[in-house]
Amino acid sequence: MRRLKDINWNQFYYFFEVAKHGSMKKAASNLKVTSATLSEQIKNLEEVLKVKLFKRSPRKLTLTEEGRSLYFYADQMFQFGFKILDTVSPVSVGGYQVKISIPNGYTKSLHSQLLQNFAKAYMPFGTVNVSAHLSHDELEYKLLQGELDWGFSSQEPRSKELGYRYLGMSDFYFYCSQKVDAIQNQELQLPLTLHPLDKDLNLEILKLFESKSIRCEEISYIESKQMAIDLCLKKLAVLGLTGLDIKTLGLKKHLKLISPQLKTQLNHYVIWKKSQRKMVSTQKLIQVLDQLRTN
Repeated sequence: MRRLKDINWNQFYYFFEVAKHGSMKKAASNLKVTSATLSEQIKNLEEVLKVKLFKRSPRKLTLTEEGRSLYFYADQMFQFGFKILDTVSPVSVGGYQVKISIPNGYTKSLHSQLLQNFAKAYMPFGTVNVSAHLSHDELEYKLLQGELDWGFSSQEPRSKELGYRYLGMSDFYFYCSQKVDAIQNQELQLPLTLHPLDKDLNLEILKLFESKSIRCEEISYIESKQMAIDLCLKKLAVLGLTGLDIKTLGLKKHLKLISPQLKTQLNHYVIWKKSQRKMVSTQKLIQVLDQLRTN
């Protein structure tokens, strides 16, 4: 019976590189070995595992079902391994994907320059993945668990293990079509569209309407922002947007405020885990933040 100690991890890494590049020649060039050496190491790994990892043909190299399964876990393992080394070494080995999270309903325009600058700065070291999160609590949990590298929020972190930087503030207003009167007798005449993922923002919005004594009988939870905008343009809904959204999306001529007094202010923070301060992903983030501050 083969044991973990019997596995040649160099061969495992060679497999990972070949599968990632989809080419023996490209992987050999990246690893600084010959294609013949690489091919021999892969064959040795297949003999140890008693499975075929690649389907070989003169012009094509494709993963078998077992190869695809192994690559899935190898990708996770090596990305995590790169992160482990990055937490202790002053020289980055790179190669891992940075995971960033952003509240789905907030204006992307405010964050787009930071994201673009970060992606450019981090490109030599790995790739960037951006996703949405449900709430601030979820963001903090995933940062502390190491599931995310950094993220955006409307709140300062509560955990002392998290570092943060204040980005700025934006006004969040509510709009309807130019051709309708959305409020009559302190009651909203159209459904209010909210994104189902934006728990923190939705709570603030509902508190705002309650504080202004405006009744909101119907709420539509719509994931697609474009669909929510289309409903608003067709006189079928009220939509919350920032002034930056209106300008960026070119909606100024088509939508109007339902009330200038009906607004909430959104704070924007960038948050990361303090223990990851030495990691190249966090270093590049802080460098980009410093550059934006001085510009």
